[in-house]
Amino acid sequence: MFATFLGAGTVVLAVAVSLPQLVRLVSGGTAAGVSLPAATNSAISFVAWTGYALHVRDVWLVASSAIGVPFAVATAVAAWRLDADRAGLWLPVAWASVLGVAATVEAAGGAGTTGALVGASIAWLLVPAIVTAWRSPDVTGLSPTAWLMLALEGGLFLGYGLASGVRAPVLYGICALTGSAAVLARLPLGELDPAGPDRLRGILSCHIHARIPRQRLWCGQSRNTATATAPAVSPTTPDPATRPSRTATAAGVVPRRLRSASTERPVGAR
Repeated sequence: MFATFLGAGTVVLAVAVSLPQLVRLVSGGTAAGVSLPAATNSAISFVAWTGYALHVRDVWLVASSAIGVPFAVATAVAAWRLDADRAGLWLPVAWASVLGVAATVEAAGGAGTTGALVGASIAWLLVPAIVTAWRSPDVTGLSPTAWLMLALEGGLFLGYGLASGVRAPVLYGICALTGSAAVLARLPLGELDPAGPDRLRGILSCHIHARIPRQRLWCGQSRNTATATAPAVSPTTPDPATRPSRTATAAGVVPRRLRSASTERPVGAR
């Protein structure tokens, strides 16, 4: 009964994961921060999940996978039309090739690795998406709702896999939870300096060394600037009270400070 409840939840969230990102792309007209390889890998993974679910004859997995295929394909097409980041376009080709080889080997009576590959298939979406999100100065094209739904779906898949004894949903749930958390951690930072990783390292360095006075020079102030803006130290002016007046000197009266200094022996004197 509990597994049935979780399975029904995965069917609902299969649409909720892909639909917000598709709506964001169509309505916003921008694909800033969106990875085209990640969206393409997601569509391939939905197709692979459908085939795997038919193979193991799991009704809930078939429903949750098949219903998400059209939305995932539409999201990939929208990202391509909006000129999303195309870095790593070889990844979808490699992912489809790996799935094809694994399915062929298993169909021929070889080692059954398709379940593990399909379970970890979400990584082919997550890795390009995480890299693109953290390298992009602008992430307005990303939908926070989509990644929140993915985290929720990962939790349901993890519970369903543990309750039904199927290994692939467990792997999927673990990957989805950790990957969506990595993307969601980037969104609150907003627009960053185009310097990217160098800027991020500079921010971290300033936060780490904020309490060390000398390290504050690294946070935008050079050593030359610090030296130039340092207050000039004026030469020490003798205290007028210790200066002998001309009258006292002429009268032969030597001040106490000079008298004590004149009676001291120089170094090496006997």
